[in-house]
Amino acid sequence: MTPIQESASRLAIKMRRSPYRIVLLSTVVLVMLAVLSTHEVVDHPATAPKYLEGLFEGWPGGALSISIALLTLLFVDSVRSQAEKIEEALQHRLRSFEEIHMEALALLEWVTDEPPSEEVGKTAFYMTSATPVFGLEAKSTVKARWKELLEKRRAANADTKLLCYNWHALDGIGDSPLGRFAKKLAEAEPDAVKSWSEACVNAWNQYEELLPYGHKGIPEIYLIDEPNFGIVYARRSAGRERGIIYISNSASVGKRDKGAIAFTTEDRNWLMLIKETFQAQATDNAALHFPRRTEALIERDKKLYQAFQEQGNVPQPVKSQSCLPRLPNGERIQIQVFPGVFPVEDSWDTRYMMQAIDRVVPLLGELVRAGQISNGKGHPVAEIAGVDVGTGTGILALAMASHYEDIGSVVATDNYKPAVRNALFNFRMAAANYPSLCRPLGLQACTPAPTWTDYYVDDSMDRAAKMRVFDSVMKGQCCVVNCDLAERVYRHNDSEMMLIAFNYPAYQSPSNVFNTGGQQAGEPIVAKFLTDMKDRLRFSDVLLLPEITIREGGSFIGVGIENLAREHGYCTLQIDAGSPLPASDNGRAGGFVRVFALARLMDGGKPQAQHHPVLSKLSEKLSADHDHEIQGAAGYPERAPPAA
Repeated sequence: MTPIQESASRLAIKMRRSPYRIVLLSTVVLVMLAVLSTHEVVDHPATAPKYLEGLFEGWPGGALSISIALLTLLFVDSVRSQAEKIEEALQHRLRSFEEIHMEALALLEWVTDEPPSEEVGKTAFYMTSATPVFGLEAKSTVKARWKELLEKRRAANADTKLLCYNWHALDGIGDSPLGRFAKKLAEAEPDAVKSWSEACVNAWNQYEELLPYGHKGIPEIYLIDEPNFGIVYARRSAGRERGIIYISNSASVGKRDKGAIAFTTEDRNWLMLIKETFQAQATDNAALHFPRRTEALIERDKKLYQAFQEQGNVPQPVKSQSCLPRLPNGERIQIQVFPGVFPVEDSWDTRYMMQAIDRVVPLLGELVRAGQISNGKGHPVAEIAGVDVGTGTGILALAMASHYEDIGSVVATDNYKPAVRNALFNFRMAAANYPSLCRPLGLQACTPAPTWTDYYVDDSMDRAAKMRVFDSVMKGQCCVVNCDLAERVYRHNDSEMMLIAFNYPAYQSPSNVFNTGGQQAGEPIVAKFLTDMKDRLRFSDVLLLPEITIREGGSFIGVGIENLAREHGYCTLQIDAGSPLPASDNGRAGGFVRVFALARLMDGGKPQAQHHPVLSKLSEKLSADHDHEIQGAAGYPERAPPAA
């Protein structure tokens, strides 16, 4: 064996032990080649060391060729060695998604069913999947088994964490991580998943049944964007661990007929990687925790499910005329509800907010025309600017615009793009059908009325196509703003006061399909709104917010607007006497709605409305109205209870 062959053999043996030596060897060879070329060894082989003489004689390219061949052999040898180690660590390949589902279920049983009952609470189970029950396309018996095991872990307070695909998206549910995955799954497996919307409803049902309530819940569920790969991790009380690594997302669903890429493992290093990856994704997202809902709220969410499924793929007119804004001549402003946008007829408080607007706007208009409202800078207010925050269909903005003799301009906001398109369509349709609304809406009268097909996009369209439609319909208009709350609403001039209506999502729900804010509903979103607006408001500006109080048995649950407003530096005025909500089917649950006007508290002032320069005058006007009874409706709590 020649010296070079012996060296190569020794290096090959060492490379098996440490693949990083490849880098060192590559550097040495490259330096050697550089030295050889610099000193013209190739042209004068006699000047080379004795053991290189025969190598280069008559073959100028020999050094380069042999070096490359040697490096290639060593690299292949090292990769083969490492591949053997990886194959050993990843013990068993799973070749179909059905195998992945069953192996994941087996791991859940391994840490939940097999240990003694007193040991279950000391086990751990972490998983990444589209929904809490692994496998949207799984059979009903398998799904039932999953739920049974997760309930058992909840009862044992066992460490259980699930990373699931987010169902919220401001471009529409179809563009959410869950929606995109469900679409691909429905295309790939039509026999198991009839439609993507049905798959989403199936997912929401799982959250409804499994999502924990309160601050500490089992399982802990985190909503995430689609990961590049999924993981399942299980640990018994004695410390033994097992895991699964698999590839599954929207991009891979259509290739399932070619098999799955998945492995099981008990290797310590791979399990450490699984846990660290899971923890990193969980840390970047907040766990879902919802307050316990009353029977009335659960019943309401089920009805909203049904309404969502009945919306279909085309806009629907509002059939109940009492839910529509009314012009001074008594004519109702007709509107359409786009799929995915909250249906007006299912709203608890929209009609009461419209009634409050119909009462407040004319009274404020009288005060403005009489010069009785100051802008805070020693000059009277000359105009009212209406703002509808979280507009949805645009119905409250249209209710403001219908008072075109008192309102100077109207702007609507929403962070949900289907709602923005829906509102703008209804505004332009109203401008065509009712020319008197053009000025407050800032639109030109147009005939014929616009068609909804120019404003609505189907969920089958990709995101780029949706954005082209959105940019097209939003071009050159300013009456609808796509933003969070009122962050992009600005005062036009010093002579106007703002009247801002915010019909917020009333309560946090794991399954309210129209609540694009998720956990940001009820008290959290009202508190954020009041905090964001406080420094932007003048003492002349007025907010209108509803208060929904849910009654079940002898308890009340809801957002206490009066208490919350005072905590954030606002004074309040109750606008109406309060209206009862419909009772639940069993008659034990119901509630009330009342609307409040809020204004920024004067520096050093008292929180009562009679001490505020605008609310005190508005209160006097309301008191002169014989239809206004400030005492409250029968059975309504005199003071709003704090949120549960």
